[in-house]
Amino acid sequence: MDTAKPPAAHVALRSLGPEALVAAVRNANFRPTQLGAGRSASTLEQVRCPHAALDMVELGSPMLFEGTMAANHYSITVITRCPSPGHSYNFASAFMDGYIGIYPPGGQVDVMFPRGYANATLTVPRDRFLRAVGTDFPEIPLTMLRHGAGMKVPAAEFKAIRRLVAAVRTAMVDPARPLASAMARQVLEVDLLAAFLTVLRQACGLLAPPRDIRLAKRYQMLARARALLDAHPTAPVPVARLCAELGLSRRSLEYLFVDTLGVSPAAYFKCRRLNAVRAALRCSEPERGLVKRLALDWGFWHLGHFAADYRTLFGESPSHSVV
Repeated sequence: MDTAKPPAAHVALRSLGPEALVAAVRNANFRPTQLGAGRSASTLEQVRCPHAALDMVELGSPMLFEGTMAANHYSITVITRCPSPGHSYNFASAFMDGYIGIYPPGGQVDVMFPRGYANATLTVPRDRFLRAVGTDFPEIPLTMLRHGAGMKVPAAEFKAIRRLVAAVRTAMVDPARPLASAMARQVLEVDLLAAFLTVLRQACGLLAPPRDIRLAKRYQMLARARALLDAHPTAPVPVARLCAELGLSRRSLEYLFVDTLGVSPAAYFKCRRLNAVRAALRCSEPERGLVKRLALDWGFWHLGHFAADYRTLFGESPSHSVV
């Protein structure tokens, strides 16, 4: 990993793997799955204020994140770039750039992010967040604070938040090191919280589009298919069985995965297993035969193909993933 040496107030990381992206979301419990090879490095820029933190992420690979947010923080995410549709299965909605999502403490996350996706996420302790809402933004609905939501951002507010994020990035590389000042970060935290809550309030005021029932049903069907595959992590479920369980033709099953997850059922299953091997390698001590043993444990009987597929997906050989 190429790690910069900035002031303690912030970090700028490059060439991040799935596990490093997950680790950046403080106290969350995520399962990452990299769904395709990266054409560029994933990056993370992070500014740590006295209480809150701003994470700016750009993905070089398509990713699936599943799990729960931190139990004691709220997170607001503004999508600043999304070259192709992403899918929030927990909010039952597709999204592009110019969308905002709010995640309550312990909120469910089940999202597919396409390659080239970028966001800015503000994470705030629960009590501080609710005080700010109660004092200055009481219009934000209580149901949204409890369950979270995703919605389109008005154009003017989207431009304003992008300008603010760009200004933070500029400050991070300013030779004068303004973000090394604790007072500057304290003021920045106030400005960030006000700006993100303003965007959220304005997004709430937009006329909500009717719920896409067809898309929601496709997400439900995809969830059933993923559950069937994940229930047999080391042995492929025959396509005929999947089709019979779901009541779909082979072509419809293929379209379901490609349209809503970006990969075929077979590619999804292989990516799951490759990611599982990588996770095991990352938490194992180096030992003779480790890669072979883990590959066989996850059903990769052709070790040459396994090594090639692993290198294609993650950009490194399996042995290099051992920490």
